Amino acid sequence: MSNELHDQNLAVVIGTATAESTDRELADGTTVRSFDVCAVNVDGERTTVPIAWHEPPTTRAPIRSGARVAVLGHVRRRFFRVAGATNSRTEVVAALVTPGTSTGLARLERALERRLSER
Repeated sequence: MSNELHDQNLAVVIGTATAESTDRELADGTTVRSFDVCAVNVDGERTTVPIAWHEPPTTRAPIRSGARVAVLGHVRRRFFRVAGATNSRTEVVAALVTPGTSTGLARLERALERRLSER
């Protein structure tokens, strides 16, 4: 891997799902699985991070409350209108969701290394 840094929007979140995930279908027919992950940030504070997983594998069961997960994705702020007002939400759009086990973390590490080596 090159030592040269290039612009990337990457997010890694490892923690515990705070509730069971929910699936919703968008107007274009795509499915989004949403869930929150509670993780400890650099300052030692617990932070809840919203995750949006577009088109999760149909063979994957919902994320259960209390499940340890590892997520690789990118940060996105999206805007939407509700009752005539513009709102926004910042979330991690997941490219990979794995169990927070040693096998899952190894898979996340390999995927992260691939992403960092892309130009």
